Amino acid sequence: MLIEKLDLGLEKIMSEDEENKIVNLRGIAIISMFVTICVILYIQTS
Repeated sequence: MLIEKLDLGLEKIMSEDEENKIVNLRGIAIISMFVTICVILYIQTS
């Protein structure tokens, strides 16, 4: 019983950690896309 509860707790922690990693990667991807678009537009207008 105790071991099963610990396993479930670990699985929840790991799944939340993985979700946070995915959210962080998505945020980094969006910011980097925005920066590259800004740089491309700046180069085109100059």
